[in-house]
Amino acid sequence: MPVVTVVVVVPVVLVVAHAPILPDLPPAGPLREDDGVPTPAPVLVYDADCAFCTRCAQWLAARATCRVEPWQSLDLAAVGLTPEQVRTAAWWLPGGTGTDTGTDAGAPRGGARAVAASLRACRGTTLSAAYRAAGVLVDLPPVRPLAALVYRWVAANRYRLPGGTAACRLED
Repeated sequence: MPVVTVVVVVPVVLVVAHAPILPDLPPAGPLREDDGVPTPAPVLVYDADCAFCTRCAQWLAARATCRVEPWQSLDLAAVGLTPEQVRTAAWWLPGGTGTDTGTDAGAPRGGARAVAASLRACRGTTLSAAYRAAGVLVDLPPVRPLAALVYRWVAANRYRLPGGTAACRLED
């Protein structure tokens, strides 16, 4: 099986991982069918008031099988999230069994773990295997603390990043 080398650069740390190339699968659309029963696709929830977050969500929507929804258009109580949670981090809401992305069905995942799950949902592009491998790497238990630290830094500084505006700034 061919192997792809993925290099993920984070502030001060360079991580190199080798992962087998995974086959690209066709996009699943908004619903998946397992045994003839439609189940909801996973959803990445983001802050539409933040231009940086919106650009990242648009990038993901073009590459992943999950739905990408702004928290402002969701019934947060119905999906088990609070306004405080969604103002400070992106959230991954697993759909059905979660088997399409390697995540467990159940509780939502926030921050870096949401990013990792959404990267694992990438399909249909030349670099999809690399994105999925990066998602697996970011969610490895030894890497999670560093990924969470980097995510918190990005979230705190998103108004300074490309595409960011004053509306992206989180309240202290």
